[in-house]
Amino acid sequence: MAGAAALTARLVDMSSLSKSAMNTKRRRFRFSLRTMFVLVVVLCLPFGWLDWNRRIVRERESARVWLKKRLGDVSELPAVYTCVPGPQTERNYSDSLEPTWLRTMLGDRIVYGLEFPPTLSESERLWLLNLFPEAKVVQWSPEAWAQVGPLLMERRDQEAE
Repeated sequence: MAGAAALTARLVDMSSLSKSAMNTKRRRFRFSLRTMFVLVVVLCLPFGWLDWNRRIVRERESARVWLKKRLGDVSELPAVYTCVPGPQTERNYSDSLEPTWLRTMLGDRIVYGLEFPPTLSESERLWLLNLFPEAKVVQWSPEAWAQVGPLLMERRDQEAE
């Protein structure tokens, strides 16, 4: 019996030793709630900035499509932007307002010029001006639009076919 008690005591000591040895070998990584909060904020800031730029690129692309449906034109040619005589020029092209490198990687393209008909409302015109700050903006006068509008409609119908 004495031998069995000694053996049991020895096994208990070994089990406690092995648990303490395991705890020293495999310590779990611990961090505080504050550390987790800082880590989440640090990771969310770049992703928020990326999403903000992605939304700008999507809105600019949908504005291009919308303007072409309304018989406007979006010029992405790097040449000097010229247009048919008759429209009123509101603003000239600015190199300093080109899209950032990130927006370029997301698919945004620089717009050198915008032409739109006089039928656009003031809010639509301001929306385009804010969306494309780098572009030279031209709004056709009603007299010039009377001459050019039917030609543009005919061209749009041919492209649709």
